[in-house]
Amino acid sequence: MKIGLIGLGKMGFNLALNMRDNNHTVIAYNRSSAKTKRAEKQGIIGAYSIQELIKKLNPPRSVWLMISAGPAVDEVIATLSPLLDKGDLIIDGGNSHYRDTIKRYRKLKEISLDFCDIGTSGGISGARGGVCMMIGAEPKV
Repeated sequence: MKIGLIGLGKMGFNLALNMRDNNHTVIAYNRSSAKTKRAEKQGIIGAYSIQELIKKLNPPRSVWLMISAGPAVDEVIATLSPLLDKGDLIIDGGNSHYRDTIKRYRKLKEISLDFCDIGTSGGISGARGGVCMMIGAEPKV
């Protein structure tokens, strides 16, 4: 599977390595280019803008957000969603409040984008070796 990952902090970076180790192709973007360069040294494909990340993915696209819960998620979704096509998927892995998740789901559904909330648990070692994921999405997703 080819997946886009936005956010290479402690959890995102280790999740990217976990995906890589499990034979997934990861294309990663971080607002700090130094973190993207660090990921590239570990075999992750780097992107230096959200637009570049989307261009490197094939439809239907899956983009996983590993950024802090709150307004930052809405800002990234606002930047990301116009670049995506019907049936593409946005995954929020940042433990957002469920009310925010419901609002995001409804808004994205209106424009035919799929949304999945994946609360993550297990810390850095979990992200690297086997994160616990609590998935919320429509069954087809």
